[in-house]
Amino acid sequence: MGKLLFSLILLGVVSIIVYSFLASPPRQFGGSGGHLCDVDCPCVQNSDCKEGEYCAHDIGSCGNDVESRFNGQCKSKKTECGNKEEPVCGCDGKSYKNPCNAGLRGVSVKSYGVCKI
Repeated sequence: MGKLLFSLILLGVVSIIVYSFLASPPRQFGGSGGHLCDVDCPCVQNSDCKEGEYCAHDIGSCGNDVESRFNGQCKSKKTECGNKEEPVCGCDGKSYKNPCNAGLRGVSVKSYGVCKI
């Protein structure tokens, strides 16, 4: 009886794992020529993410160096931001009112403060 119960539980767990793998289509990584990976895969650029998302990198990295290049995470673009003044310089070289406004445009934050020319 114990072995039968264990086998049924194991079969159920395996079925759930297989179903969840097949139910969620893999996402493309690395743009049009990249390989496929699952939902929580890292991104390099915005085109690696779903519509309405952008590839967010850690503040200061912008994904330009070897260590941070593949550490971006797809995040939802904000639909609105508050009026808080906290100027940041985006990875695109443009200044934004605050980090939320940079994310609204799909841009990671390079540094705090306005961009220096």
